[in-house]
Amino acid sequence: TAAGATHTHAFLRSFRRSLFPRREERPGHRMIYQEQEVQRQREAGAGLDRFDPWVRVDNAAYRTEPAEADVRRTLIELEAFERSRRRRLEGMQKLLELGLTPAEIPLPRDRALFKVPLFVRDRERVLHGFARRGPPLKS
Repeated sequence: TAAGATHTHAFLRSFRRSLFPRREERPGHRMIYQEQEVQRQREAGAGLDRFDPWVRVDNAAYRTEPAEADVRRTLIELEAFERSRRRRLEGMQKLLELGLTPAEIPLPRDRALFKVPLFVRDRERVLHGFARRGPPLKS
């Protein structure tokens, strides 16, 4: 049964810890930051493994494999990235062509912005109009 498997798993975990106790890495909850030790490890080179004790304090699971569903979702998003970027650039260009953004505000034309500043008269009326017709806006 599932309950039996859970108890068995808990017993095995406890048994493993009794055979191989975790060694104490640091006193207390936080690791004492010793700049000289960090610098010494940095100068020694050989990648990030030397920083493992410090990183593990804040994120014990930082080296775990991602879930298969997360990997699939990330791949789908990466595959759609260029199409999505192109659509965001086109949308930004349409907004800029409305002429509602002051010319003195420098806006890059080669990257999609998350927000495009629009300065309009009677702002509340415009927001209500957008709310009736289209995408939700944050004011």
